[in-house]
Amino acid sequence: MIDTNKAKDTLINFLVPLVALLVSAAMGLFIIFPASQNIPQLQSQVKQKATLNVQLEKKLEKLNTLLDFKDIVDENSAIAEKVLVSKSAVPELLTQIDMISKESGLEVTKLSYSLSDVSGKSGDDKDAKAYDSVAVTLGVRGTFGQLKTFLKNLENSGRLVMVDTLRYNVDTTAKSSLLEVLVVLNSPYLSVSSGAVTDDVINLDITGSDFLSLMDTVKGLKIYNISPDKLIDVKAIEETTEATPAAR
Repeated sequence: MIDTNKAKDTLINFLVPLVALLVSAAMGLFIIFPASQNIPQLQSQVKQKATLNVQLEKKLEKLNTLLDFKDIVDENSAIAEKVLVSKSAVPELLTQIDMISKESGLEVTKLSYSLSDVSGKSGDDKDAKAYDSVAVTLGVRGTFGQLKTFLKNLENSGRLVMVDTLRYNVDTTAKSSLLEVLVVLNSPYLSVSSGAVTDDVINLDITGSDFLSLMDTVKGLKIYNISPDKLIDVKAIEETTEATPAAR
């Protein structure tokens, strides 16, 4: 006679380990194995977070340094604002150029302007707006020495103004052979955004020799603090829309 209880116990003792083995295999196949596939991605994310953490710590250190030198930062910022302004300030720019021309002994024969923006030219930023600018077309009459003085005074003036093109010819009708000069000037200005990106790196080092040398140069420029009653009436100035001619 078969002992059913013993047979039952034997069957259970066989089935339980088998079921446990199958369950373990299923867990390994459907849970553990897929999870292990994500390990490289998780390691990469951890590495990125660690790098960001170091970057933010360095940024915090830079910000604390700027706070420690707040008075100096405010002073330098005010000076830099007069060189690379945060708005077009067309009347001030036109008045400055007119004053520099006349201080150099030149006669102003033409003065017009146009507003434009300059885009990035390389990489992923090639379509991004880098900065805005005011293009000024200036016509003057004078001697070569006066033109040379004008360019030198323009270089040493406070607001950043760059010479895009310069053309001239000799006015043979004048006894002194004066030059008829057409200059296209470009003055960039920044469009300040109030948005802040947390993980942007701060590369400014206000204690570095390069920065201190730059600020010494900026402080040596002639700043034109023009009173409102001396400003040129922009409404009386022609605003052009044609493209700026290529330099040559």
